[in-house]
Amino acid sequence: MSAYVVVQADMKPGPELDAYRQHAGAAIVKYGGRFLVRGKDKLFAEGDPARPGKVIIMEFESGEAARRWYDSPEYAEALKLRDAAMVRELFIVDAA
Repeated sequence: MSAYVVVQADMKPGPELDAYRQHAGAAIVKYGGRFLVRGKDKLFAEGDPARPGKVIIMEFESGEAARRWYDSPEYAEALKLRDAAMVRELFIVDAA
């Protein structure tokens, strides 16, 4: 069953964000993920439209595959840059 990684992130432009994207993108591909939505603005139907952030959605073959990506040594390199690159919420959810 597919699983999705859903992120809402307020990006901090600069070299840390560029490096984060490079490390994260390579790790996502290596662990079988693919982007469905990548850094898009939100069109609000409900909620606080003043809340900043872009939306990112990735698909993996399973929750276990998504977790392997998140826990991988390759993604650990990106995580070292995360706080300097963005403020975000990230969660993994299995498809129905």
